[in-house]
Amino acid sequence: MSAREHMRLIFEGTGSRGDVAPLLELAGVLAQRGYCCRLLANSGYEQEARERGVELTATVERQTAFRKGEAVSFSDYLYPGLPAVQRCLADVGASSTVCINTTRLSASNLICEQRGIDTVRLHLSPFVLRSLVSPPWPYRARAEGPPGREGLRRLYHAIDTDQRVLGFLNQQRREHGLCAVQSAWHAEPHLRRQLAMFPSWFCEPAADWPVDLELVGFPLPAARGALPPAVLDFVARHGRPIVFTTGTFVDDTDSFVALARACCEQLGRPGIFLSKHRAQLSCAGPSGLLEIPFAELGLLLPRAALIVHHAGVGTSARALQAGIPQIACPTGFDQFDNAQRLRQLGVACIADRRLLSAADLCAAIESLLGSKLVAERSLALAAQSRDGLERAADVIEAVVQSRRVASPGRSSAAGSGAGIVSAEL
Repeated sequence: MSAREHMRLIFEGTGSRGDVAPLLELAGVLAQRGYCCRLLANSGYEQEARERGVELTATVERQTAFRKGEAVSFSDYLYPGLPAVQRCLADVGASSTVCINTTRLSASNLICEQRGIDTVRLHLSPFVLRSLVSPPWPYRARAEGPPGREGLRRLYHAIDTDQRVLGFLNQQRREHGLCAVQSAWHAEPHLRRQLAMFPSWFCEPAADWPVDLELVGFPLPAARGALPPAVLDFVARHGRPIVFTTGTFVDDTDSFVALARACCEQLGRPGIFLSKHRAQLSCAGPSGLLEIPFAELGLLLPRAALIVHHAGVGTSARALQAGIPQIACPTGFDQFDNAQRLRQLGVACIADRRLLSAADLCAAIESLLGSKLVAERSLALAAQSRDGLERAADVIEAVVQSRRVASPGRSSAAGSGAGIVSAEL
């Protein structure tokens, strides 16, 4: 058995496709390099994992996070899939395992701290990185007004010491033989490196970010497969479409579909609506709307004129890579921060989908498509968009190499420094 085959890399994360896909793709890169890679994530990715040479264990029995109207418990967000993750990590050796996760509240993070398993953290968007110097939206608006940074510091403290959250965390920590903590944002002695999965031109690093953080770029692997024949035929007959999508998280799409259809009719342009919650429908004429469950954005967007989307970081990155204008309609999580960054880059405008009329959307589309400045800026950023997966894999390999020569339980300077910087917020 080679040294690489002896090392086991465990990737863990749950959520929507945008949360899981970067882990899956990165695991695939390292599997090609000869490592034994296992992904612990939502069900539904088994086929994609096999295609990439990655083992998959479903820790959450659904592909997307939640559905509209569902009750959500703490265990859905705090250490999700913990029993399954604990079983998967029970028989691995700490000296021959490196874990890659996306949040301190990943189930693997608790087990890795307990077992002393070296961990690499992927930050998928700027929103998840706390800062008092340059906070993400919507926190930035709070920091810029009274009482400023001190108010934001108090807000972070209130979140971290909320007894509903802290009580749940400490209960789990006690059950796993770990000491209680006074803040949910506590030191992580097992954390070896942190990687930001976006480029510096998308978000300039803040002075108070973790000292060991490296910005490696968006995960933009080469697109796989081919577009559905219906899409290829539609584009060939009607030209570059406007693409509409709400992402995989949103299943309430009826009103947005009606808005997209009205917009295409008023503009006389073709459109494609992407949602796994929609069935494929026929469309007629150059101003029709083709509805399909899924299409690889890396293949579709280079053929598109513009995209109207939810401002998920994965969709935003693919649109930047394709060099097309964007209309961002954020609804939650990191989407508001991503939308602001796209607007500041000069390639997008922001709209509230709940208040948006067909006339407003048509005007925004025509304005973006008619702007020479937007077109030039979009193409310039496309030229700077490079896949960050290989660099991320290099960093993980460096952690593996250092792990082979370090004594068990030894804390690296990067890990301890990251804990200190984070704790100050």
